[in-house]
This record gives sequence, C-alpha cells and structure tokens, in this order.
Amino acid sequence: MTIDLFARGALIWIPSNTRRWVNDKEQLQIFPMSLSMTKIPMLGIFKGYSWNGECEVLCADGVWNFEQADLKHYQGAKEIKAC
Repeated sequence: MTIDLFARGALIWIPSNTRRWVNDKEQLQIFPMSLSMTKIPMLGIFKGYSWNGECEVLCADGVWNFEQADLKHYQGAKEIKAC
C-alpha cells in the first residue's frame, strides 16, 4: 500500500540516476516498454498515480512513470531558472 504524497499539479524534483519508464495503458505487460535513467536532475509536474501505485510525471520529453520513493517535492533554488 502506498501513501499519496503528491497532489496533482505539484512541481516534482527528479534526482539524477533515477529509473523511469513508459507503460502502455492498453496492455498488461510484465516489463515496461521503455526504460531509461535520468542523467541530470530534472523538474516535472505530477500528473497522478497509476493503478499499481507508480507516479506519472510530465517531463520535458513526455509522461514517464517513477517509483514514489525516488521523487521529492521541489523546494526551489536560486541557481535554477525556468525557461
């Protein structure tokens, strides 16, 4: 059982070297279709939870799924600028 930590639309901090994947919602699959690791820290917008408790996050390159434990609320930093 997972505890919902993020509200829809929250700004999410994704650390570097975090696993992420894309799941096809039309088929039940044992393995994710596309798996990658983040090379640099990223910001994303929390979209919601999938049926199995994974977090769906809108990133600059699409909607990706993450483990909830890998994500953190973005607290803000002076060095980072939004484009």
